[in-house]
Amino acid sequence: MLKYEYIMLVRRPDQYGVKYFIDEAPLPSYNDISLTRTLNILGEQGWELAAKENENSYILKRRRRG
Repeated sequence: MLKYEYIMLVRRPDQYGVKYFIDEAPLPSYNDISLTRTLNILGEQGWELAAKENENSYILKRRRRG
């Protein structure tokens, strides 16, 4: 049986640019890059977009290892 793990990616634009968070933890190295680039980086780590919750919130999943 396949098992998956999930994360929530949140994109928060502000007057200084864009900030990204995964499960409320900031991702400073991803700030101010495009959403497409961010999703591609996460995709290289095995994450895939499972759902778009709203304009700035995305649910990603990957197969659980082990």
